Amino acid sequence: MNPPPKPVGPVRNRFRFLLPVAGLLVAGVFVLLLLHSVDPVSVGKALAQAHPSLLALGLLPLALGYGVRIARWRLLLLPANPQLRFTDCAVPLLGGFALNNVLPARAGDVVRVIAFQGRLGTGNAATAGSVVVERILDLLVLVGCLMAGLALVPEDGLPHGMRLIGGWVGGGILAGGAMVLLGAGWIRPWLERYSGGGQRLPQRVAGIAARVLLGMDLVRDPRRLAAVAALSLLVWAGEYGLYVCVERSLATGAGPAGALLAMAAGNLATLIPGTPGHVGTFHYFAAASLTAAGSTKEAALACALLAHLGFWGTTSLAGFAALGCAGWKRTTAPSAPTTTPPPPP
Repeated sequence: MNPPPKPVGPVRNRFRFLLPVAGLLVAGVFVLLLLHSVDPVSVGKALAQAHPSLLALGLLPLALGYGVRIARWRLLLLPANPQLRFTDCAVPLLGGFALNNVLPARAGDVVRVIAFQGRLGTGNAATAGSVVVERILDLLVLVGCLMAGLALVPEDGLPHGMRLIGGWVGGGILAGGAMVLLGAGWIRPWLERYSGGGQRLPQRVAGIAARVLLGMDLVRDPRRLAAVAALSLLVWAGEYGLYVCVERSLATGAGPAGALLAMAAGNLATLIPGTPGHVGTFHYFAAASLTAAGSTKEAALACALLAHLGFWGTTSLAGFAALGCAGWKRTTAPSAPTTTPPPPP
């Protein structure tokens, strides 16, 4: 007689409960590290001295960068649906980013893949593959920006050996990311053979990975991959414009090099599991980068707070507004006219 199966529901529920608690703990650690090293009153004074006109100006390149994001995603998805329009991609992308801002584990990306197929018409595999390509390209651009920032910032402001370590680690990430993008077509058949329709966890994971890599075949065309890579540079050039304007509005002394390093380090820090919106993790590494570039700690934290508010608030407002308008249009769309059949003679 076989023993009764062990209940897994309570274990899963505890695991789901532990994830947000762990995120809060991580965020709390970095917030405490920040508060321990700065004077909150001085941070408030630095915030009060920011020039509103420069802060408003920084939103313009940020908005242009997100327009380029939409164009990049459309270009990735065109092989799966040649009729796809820019407006078809705008609502899922902006809505996904807004949901990422308030939900854990980048759940907005999952929503973008699954919930908008009626609008996109590209299939889950192609959509998931396009999001993976987006994330890999963003990672590669940010690593390149980090390496450039480390090279441009005065060495005496950096920890000993940071340039050398950053160069080697960054070069390895760039090489690995390029291999994944270019080698997806060779990796996928191996994963498909390994999965073989099996139900064991490793086989199921391999099957999911194979379907995602099938979606990544959208960039097999070298010209398309080059165009998408160029658009990725423009995406982050737009966000860099926000950081430059915020840094200038506070006159931190970190300069364009410090803004570049803060953008790269702050965004790469969002890979650390934490709270939605990446409170603490983003601010700690962005502020540390600005401090290394010559800013005071209080001005650096003020700059990190304003930069975070700029992209978090803007993408949240734009994304939820897009989701709301799309829902309103669906609910208020005119229904097809109905005709009453004539009475029988």
